[in-house]
Amino acid sequence: MKLIVLILAVLALRYVQHGRSEKRYDWFVNYASRFSARLQQARVNNSWLLTVIVLVPFLVGLAVVYALVGFWLFGFISFIMNLVLVWYCLWPLSNQQLELEGFKSEEKETTEQSEVVIDEQGEVVSSKAQSHSAYRSSSENILAQANSNTFAVIFWFIVLCGFGALLYRMVALIAEDTRHEALAKLQPAAKLIQQVLDWVPARLLALAYVVAGDFLHGFNKWVQWLAKGLSASRDLLIAVGMSAMEVDVSDVSKADKEEVRNTIRMTDRALIVWLVVVAIFTLGALIY
Repeated sequence: MKLIVLILAVLALRYVQHGRSEKRYDWFVNYASRFSARLQQARVNNSWLLTVIVLVPFLVGLAVVYALVGFWLFGFISFIMNLVLVWYCLWPLSNQQLELEGFKSEEKETTEQSEVVIDEQGEVVSSKAQSHSAYRSSSENILAQANSNTFAVIFWFIVLCGFGALLYRMVALIAEDTRHEALAKLQPAAKLIQQVLDWVPARLLALAYVVAGDFLHGFNKWVQWLAKGLSASRDLLIAVGMSAMEVDVSDVSKADKEEVRNTIRMTDRALIVWLVVVAIFTLGALIY
């Protein structure tokens, strides 16, 4: 059932417009901000306690709904709930990233390359190097954010069903928020929780990059980064992903729009690798 849920959720994510809305999670962030602000006014200032109080109502509520109606129609209601929940917690991998980074528009590219920089001697320096740097930064962000956007949600859904997907998305929203001051108190705990939740899926995603790209270069880099600490997941994904694409990270001048497109193709292929692996284990469990 999990395999079918994942396949349908990924397809829905690509073709249902609401799944691409940048504001789809605003209600939760606003709730967390207002609720934590009231708790802080009541002198509840411990980061861990605040985070738990904000998250627990949703997890308990989900458990109650599952218990009450999840087994109706021979489990079909539970299937629909899981499908909607996973689809809602996932975030698009491909063209949404292009839109967010600003590289889908040719006009944007022209604007970036028309900018100039003045050095200390007053000489005009070409902005081409800055444009290359922006492309490289975009590629790195796509490789790293694929985990928090999509793959970690899939992993924790497989492990903990809908509870895992919901928990990861809520923690990530709190940890990554930069707009609400009230959430600053929660972020030390939320960021540590996210790092813990990211550790395994990030390494599995990096291994999927290896399989989807140049195996020899990528695997050597994966082995080097495998045992790094909780805070190394982002750097691991970037290092392994770039190696798997055979990108020379020391030469930023070669970064361009095609590199960004190749990066997105890499994440798409990695998603296929994950789904194939889940399918193999699912079929194996059915056979044995």
